[in-house]
Amino acid sequence: MELSELNGKRILIVGLARTGVSLAQLLVENGAVVTVSDHKSKAELSNFLENLAGVNLNYDLGGHTPKTFLQQELIILSPGVPPHLKIFDYARSHGVKVTGEFEFCAQFIKEPIIAITGTNGKTTTTHLVELFLKRSGINAWVGGNYGSPLSEYLRAKEKAPVVVSEVSSFQLEHVETFNPSNIVFMNLAENHLDRYRGMEDYVNAKRRIFMNTNQSTTS
Repeated sequence: MELSELNGKRILIVGLARTGVSLAQLLVENGAVVTVSDHKSKAELSNFLENLAGVNLNYDLGGHTPKTFLQQELIILSPGVPPHLKIFDYARSHGVKVTGEFEFCAQFIKEPIIAITGTNGKTTTTHLVELFLKRSGINAWVGGNYGSPLSEYLRAKEKAPVVVSEVSSFQLEHVETFNPSNIVFMNLAENHLDRYRGMEDYVNAKRRIFMNTNQSTTS
C-alpha cells in the first residue's frame, strides 16, 4: 500500500496524545480528510492541540459522536484506546473499518522490521539490538511502543535500512497484515489485566505477532 492512496480518504483518529498528533500530521500531509475524536475536552487536550495548530483537521472532542463515526471510511485507534468500546462495534456494523495505529502504519513501511515484544525486557532488548546493528555499520530507526510512533518514521524524508520496533500487546490487538522480518519474543507474565479479561486474552494479543509469519521470518 502507498501513502498516496490516502488522498481524499475520510479517516477518524480516536485518541489524541502523542501518537494521535503524529498520525494526524501524516494523514493530512498525504491528503486525507481527517477528524480527531477524544473523550477528553479541548481544555484537557490543549498541550497536544498546540502541536496541531495550522493543521487542517476536524474535531469531535469531549465524547464520541456516532454520526461522526459513520461518516468515515476508516477509523484508526491510538494504542491507549480500549478496543472494545460499543461505538467501534456500531461503526463496524455499518461497514466502517476499524484498525490500530501500529497495524495501519506498518503496512506502509517497505524496510525490514525487527519486532520486539514480551512482558519484560522489551525496551532493554530494543536498545541492545540497535547497538548491535550500529556496531555492524547499520544505523537503524528505533521506535514503536518505545520512543517515536511509526507514523514519525513514515513522515521522515530519509529512511533507514532497517526498523527496530518495540511492540506492545495494545498495538498487536489490531494486527491483520503485520509481518516483520524478525521477531524477538522475550517472555510472558501477568500484565495489563485492567485492560484484559484474563491472562488468556493478554496471551492472545501477544501471539498475534506471529499471525503472518512465513518461511522467511526469523524468530
